[in-house]
Amino acid sequence: MKRKEMMLVAVLFGAALLCGVVFTLLMNRTPEEVVYAPVRPLKWDYRPPSELTSDETERKALEVKLRFAIPNVNISTGLRRHSFGQGAKLCDWVVVGTIGEITDFHAEINLLVETCLHGKLPKGKQVFRVKNYMDPLFADIADGTVKVGDKILVFLVGTGYDGMHLITSPRPAENADFFEFDKAKAKGPEREKTDGMYAWSYLLLDDTATEKAATCTAKGYLDFFGEKGKRDRERYVEFLCSLLNSPVKRIRDDAESDLVLFYEREMLADLDRLLTDGRVRKEVKDYLRYLLRDEKPAR
Repeated sequence: MKRKEMMLVAVLFGAALLCGVVFTLLMNRTPEEVVYAPVRPLKWDYRPPSELTSDETERKALEVKLRFAIPNVNISTGLRRHSFGQGAKLCDWVVVGTIGEITDFHAEINLLVETCLHGKLPKGKQVFRVKNYMDPLFADIADGTVKVGDKILVFLVGTGYDGMHLITSPRPAENADFFEFDKAKAKGPEREKTDGMYAWSYLLLDDTATEKAATCTAKGYLDFFGEKGKRDRERYVEFLCSLLNSPVKRIRDDAESDLVLFYEREMLADLDRLLTDGRVRKEVKDYLRYLLRDEKPAR
């Protein structure tokens, strides 16, 4: 065999071997790892302006402008994780009850549980804590918005289980920002601490209509993220769009935030389905169209 022919055979053999290795690696990964990857909007690109190209600078400015047009989305990722949808993914209990007592400088709350929508808690007195003064519930108790005798729907988590260590995994089932996130597969050292319950987020149920809407909404989210929930992307998008007409502003805002987060993370989701939905605000469509397709909104 001539030298050139031997070199060609060697190159082809090496290429075949490389393809085999890549194929094996892909086959050993879960489907969601191969298909889904986090979108990183330029807003989250923390390189200094001097390191951005002119095109990147222009894109980032427009992206920020479009994001500012959606107030309940243009907040920190940490706060967005306290929506109804993200709470349903991260919480260990979802409870409706009446506040019986507030002690320890507004940080410890005795709740008279009426209904446990998720997790196992008996009816009657249960004690949970508010993590710190930055928690919205802490502030609302301190200024008198929430007081003894008020009824609330509250998402509760185990001590240390704040979800912040659950956002860096490349595996969607272990990353709290993804639709595929599964609490059972995301056990870290913080998850093992169970010496108490802490408020994750809450909603004041100041009338019967709000209580009914909030309870139905929480149950709807738990149909996807609860222990027996079924993850169906198309059905989830339809559910979120249906909430955009809720008479309760908090539910509408959370649904919009959850909808945007879903599309930011699920790169292969059907964006056309959303863009033709009359319930979705133009500002949301403009942002996602630009983020995912690089299409600038019409002037």
